[in-house]
Order: sequence, then structure tokens, then C-alpha cells
Amino acid sequence: ESVNTVMAELEIFSGVVDSIQVKKETALKMLEDEFIYATDVAEYLVNKKVSFKDAHRVVGEIVKHCADSMINISDLSITELKKFSDKFDGDVYALLNAEVSVEKKKTPGSTNPSLVKKEIARWKKKISG
Repeated sequence: ESVNTVMAELEIFSGVVDSIQVKKETALKMLEDEFIYATDVAEYLVNKKVSFKDAHRVVGEIVKHCADSMINISDLSITELKKFSDKFDGDVYALLNAEVSVEKKKTPGSTNPSLVKKEIARWKKKISG
């Protein structure tokens, strides 16, 4: 029964994938929302020896401040960012970028392009037998 269920789900999923139409302009516009890089900023702080709990709190405060002010994180000066944590330096702004974000993800199953390519190649080999 489980095999039949999975096969039915795969058939549905295949239809979904075949019919997806990605609007590049819309997708690129969505990547301008810097709040999606909050995890990257938290990891930045963790790499500067801030506990994850504190980094999470700091980034939450930054996101709330920016959302309330209707501004992006990059609109904050380094002086303003340092009010949230003295660990911030000018290099934090580079993290507010989709390409940098995916490149920094290096764990199996992540969005890192080189890992995605390896996974695609692995599955192509596995599928073709």
C-alpha cells in the first residue's frame, strides 16, 4: 500500500514540476527582500562568537526595526547596526545577496550550486542505472 501511495504521489509531483512556470522577474524581485537573509546575518554573528540565542534575538530586533520603519537592512549604517551588536562590521552587507547566501550553504542537501550539481549528477546516474 505504501508503494502505491508513493507512486501516486510521484505521478502528481511529476505533473506539478512539468507545469511550473517560473517568472524570472518576479523571482528576482522577491530576492530583494533582505529579511530572507536573516539566517545568514545570524550565522555571521555566531561566527563572531555570539551565541546563537543572542544572534537570533539581535537579528529579530533588526528585522522588526526595519519592518516597522519600512526599510531594508542595508539601509542601516554600520553605526546603526552596531547599536544592535558591536560585532557588526562593514562586511555584513555582502551577506544580503542571494548568490552569496546560496554559496555559503555547504551542507548536504543545501542550495550550494556545486552541491546541487553533484546531487543532480548522482541522481541521473542512479536513475539511468
